[in-house]
Amino acid sequence: MDTEKCRALLAVLEAGSLSAAAEKLDYTPSGLSRMMAALEQELGFPLLSRSHSGVQPTRACRTLLRLLPRSFAGETAVRGDVHLAASMAALAFDNAGLGACHALAHALGGRFHVAHGRLCAMLLPHVIAHHAAEDPHPYAALAAACGLPGVRGLTGTIVRLRARLGLPASLPEAGVPREAVLEAETDVLEAALADPCASQAPAPLTRDALQVLLRQVL
Repeated sequence: MDTEKCRALLAVLEAGSLSAAAEKLDYTPSGLSRMMAALEQELGFPLLSRSHSGVQPTRACRTLLRLLPRSFAGETAVRGDVHLAASMAALAFDNAGLGACHALAHALGGRFHVAHGRLCAMLLPHVIAHHAAEDPHPYAALAAACGLPGVRGLTGTIVRLRARLGLPASLPEAGVPREAVLEAETDVLEAALADPCASQAPAPLTRDALQVLLRQVL
């Protein structure tokens, strides 16, 4: 895989669309599309999921679902692929923004000193279900790209992966008493609403919505 193709792939992931990346790189959209197709053929697997709304690095999600448990179990041979998938996912959310999951995780982590990744794993299925209730299409598309049966299949797979990795499903499981969270609830919700990530959610977040999400992990 040559350097120019790598640079083009990163530009596509950062821009979220072939046309925007082509303009940035001074390519024609058709030329860039052919380059990505050639790269996918060279590697032997699809790197991008294309739709009218842009492109997504769905291989990253599929790779993480498949290999993360093996990496966690100590299989060092897969860690390069896991690192690549994590980097692709990071580029995607840098383009798309974060939202309720990270806003609440920042507020809870600062208050109760639980690791950010544990909090995100705890909150993510609930946040997906919350937004999918308003607009299921992006999550259904991601589920389909991962070979999963709809939004429930996606959230269910995340829940099972979390359990397989030994991560807590709730704040009490992470060592935070329910009573302590309820006592600090007002401060946590205010901090989450003020967090810059809250404004990046796919739909406007309210205090009531964040409260429901918070109480789902109690």
